[in-house]
Amino acid sequence: MAFPINDIKFVRQFSSEIIILSSRFVHYINLTSMRHHIVDINISSSAIHDLYLENGQIYFLTKEGIVVSKLNFKNENPDETIFQINQFRVNEIPQQDFQNKTFHHKQNDISIHFSMLDFGSVQLQPLFYKLNDEDWKIISPENRSLQFKALSPGKYIVTFKLGNQILISDVRFIIGAPFWMNWWFILLCITIVSIAVYTYYKWQISLLSGQIKLLNQKVELEQSLGKSILTSIKSQMNPHFFYNALNTIQAYIFTNDKRNASVYLGKFSKLTRMILEMSEQEFIPLQSEIQALTLYLELEKMRFDDDFVFELKVDHSVDVEMIKIPSMLIQPYAENAIKHGLMHRRGNKLLSIQMMKDGQFLKVIIDDNGIGRAKSEEMKKVKQEKHTSFSTRANEQRLEILNKNYKQKVVLEIEDKMDGQGNSLGTQVRLFIPIGL
Repeated sequence: MAFPINDIKFVRQFSSEIIILSSRFVHYINLTSMRHHIVDINISSSAIHDLYLENGQIYFLTKEGIVVSKLNFKNENPDETIFQINQFRVNEIPQQDFQNKTFHHKQNDISIHFSMLDFGSVQLQPLFYKLNDEDWKIISPENRSLQFKALSPGKYIVTFKLGNQILISDVRFIIGAPFWMNWWFILLCITIVSIAVYTYYKWQISLLSGQIKLLNQKVELEQSLGKSILTSIKSQMNPHFFYNALNTIQAYIFTNDKRNASVYLGKFSKLTRMILEMSEQEFIPLQSEIQALTLYLELEKMRFDDDFVFELKVDHSVDVEMIKIPSMLIQPYAENAIKHGLMHRRGNKLLSIQMMKDGQFLKVIIDDNGIGRAKSEEMKKVKQEKHTSFSTRANEQRLEILNKNYKQKVVLEIEDKMDGQGNSLGTQVRLFIPIGL
C-alpha cells in the first residue's frame, strides 16, 4: 500500500487497526484482513488535533471539543483502486478552492498532484489523462503530478481514465483573458483607430483643399499676369506695325504717287481697324487672322516692285470659322520672312503660307526663298545691328507665356533650306497650334 507522504496528517495504530488522516479522508486499515476502508466524515482535517479509536467509533479532538463518529465504511471492495486529487497549484502556489475557478491570465502555470491507493489483490491499471478534447495521454506509474505551462486563456477540463474506466475526479478551471483580448477593449480600439483615421483623413483633406485653393489662386494670378503681358506685347506690336506702314505711305507721298498712296491708305485703315478690334480679344477665329494677314501681305507687296509674290492656301479640311487661335500669332513670322529674308534677295521673292490640319493641331507653314538666317545675321553684323527683331522677341515671349498657361503647347519649328552645295534656299517656319487651345 502507498500514501503520498505530504498528504498524511496523522497516523494512529490501535491493536490490529490503523487510522490514517489525510487532507480529505480518514483511512481505516485492518492489519488482520489487510482491508482498506475510507471513513466518510464531515470534519475538515485541518480542524482535527488528534483522534482515538474504540469499539467501532472514532473520537476526534478539535478546537470546538471532542467529536464522535461511527465507522461508516464507504469502500467495502478490497480490490478497488483509490484515485484522488491531492493538490492544485497555480504558479507553484497551492489553491484550496480551484474547481470552476477563474484565474488571472498570468496565472497560467498549472500543476495537479494526485495519489493512487490500492490495498486489494489487483495490480494498478494504466492511468490516462486528457486536456479538453485532446487525445488521451498515458501517465507514468512513477509520476503523480501533471504540469501545464503557459496555458492560453480559455476553459479547461482535465479528465482522468484508469484503464477503460473514466474517473469522476476531473478538474475544471478557467484562465481569464487579458483585458486587451476582451471584446469591449477590441471594440474600443477599433473605435479609437476609426476616429483617428477619420480625423487624419479630414485633416489631410483640409490641407489638400487649402493647397489646391492656393494653387488655383496662383494659376489664376499667373494666367492673369500672362494675359496682361500678352496684352502689353500686342499693344507694343501695333505701334511697331503702324510705324512701318506710315513710312511706306510717306514714301508714296514723297514720290507724288497719289493713286498708290490712296490705295495703300485705304487698306491700311481697314487693317488698322481690324488690329484694334483683335487687340481686345485673346483668341480670334482663324478667318479673321487670315483676313488681317492677307491685308498685311497686300500692303507689303505694294512696298516692293512686281518681283514679290505671295500665296496663302487653306486646306479644305480646316474650318476657318470654328477654329480659334491667339490673335496676330502668324503675322510676325510672315513679317520676319519679308524683312530679314526676302527684302535683301535679288530677283523673284516668293512667300508661301499654307494651313492644314495635322491631328489635333493646326499646321501653319511659312516658306520663303530669301537669303536665309545665316546671311541675314552676317548683314546685321556689318550694319552693327545688335538688337533682336522686335517682332521675333515679342512672339517668343508670347509663345512662352501661352505654353506656360495651357496644357497643350504651341510647337515652333524653323528649318534653313539648303541646296547640295550648302547654298541657302530660304527659310521654312512650321507652327503647330493646338485646336481648342
